[in-house]
This record gives sequence, structure tokens and C-alpha cells, in this order.
Amino acid sequence: MKSGVFIMMVCLALIKCMPIRVTTEKIEGATFLGYETYNFYDVEFQRYDSLPYTRENMDFLLKEIREQMLIKGFDLSENPDLLLNVGVVVKQQEQTRETDPRFDMNYIGQRTYHWERKEIVTGTYEEGAITIDFVDAENNRMIWQGTAVGILTNDLEKMRKRASYAIEKIFSKMPLY
Repeated sequence: MKSGVFIMMVCLALIKCMPIRVTTEKIEGATFLGYETYNFYDVEFQRYDSLPYTRENMDFLLKEIREQMLIKGFDLSENPDLLLNVGVVVKQQEQTRETDPRFDMNYIGQRTYHWERKEIVTGTYEEGAITIDFVDAENNRMIWQGTAVGILTNDLEKMRKRASYAIEKIFSKMPLY
């Protein structure tokens, strides 16, 4: 029993240790003081031909954001002070390595031989980014933005845990003043 709990703790730690980069941007002079309610802009899909990025997963992200907003003391409202714009981007990335003359002999030329350095693709992966824009509903002006970027996995459960952790990291950097 104790070993099962230990293994579960190690797995959760490894999921959270995977690198997720979070960046934020606060608009000069903007503050969260005076805002009590929020709602979301309507979500539109531009492209969702990849199976893991369906409406169901977007609903999961919105649920996670609602939970974090509740923790921060904001209430969901039909007449909000803040509007949240949620954007998700998924890009196919290539992992490369540089050729090495010790292992990758690639001579060019007939009499003037030389070695040429190249980038070799060693694998591909998907990188996902979630951006949350906080917009003043009255002025339609952005006051704060948080973005998390990380590598996606094909395992839906792991991807959701990482997404939840990424949203948690975004909100941990949100100023409340």
C-alpha cells in the first residue's frame, strides 16, 4: 500500500517537473482592483482536425480556469467586469542535432574536400500554448495576459494534468493589486 502511494507521488512529481514556460504581461497602469466578476469571450475553433484538441478539451480548460478564478475571489457573471479571452495554439516542432565530423562524414567537392555542418531532424513533437487575456469589459482593453507553453503528450490524462498545472502556474503569477 505504501509503495503504491509512493509510486503515485513520484509520477505526479514527474508530470509537474516537465518544463512548462510561463510568461506574463501587465499593461502599464492596469490593476485588478475593483474587478469582482468575469466571463469568457465566446470560444471559436479555427481548426481542430487533430483528435486531442476537441471541444471537450476546451471545456476542460475553461473549467480549470473557472476554478482558479474562484480561488482568486472572482465570480462568474452574465454582466462581468472582466472578460477572459482564451487562446490555444498547437504547433508541430522538430528536434534537431548538428552534424559532427567525428561521426557524420559528409565531404563535399572533388579536389577541395571540406566538411559541411548540417542540422539533422531526429524527431518531431507537438508544442502547445495556452494564453489567457484579461480584458476590461467596459473599455474593451487588455489589462493582463498569461501564457504557458509546453510539450504535449498523446496520453489524454497526462495532457490534462499538465494543462491543469500550466493554468495553475499562470494564475500563480497573476497580481491581485
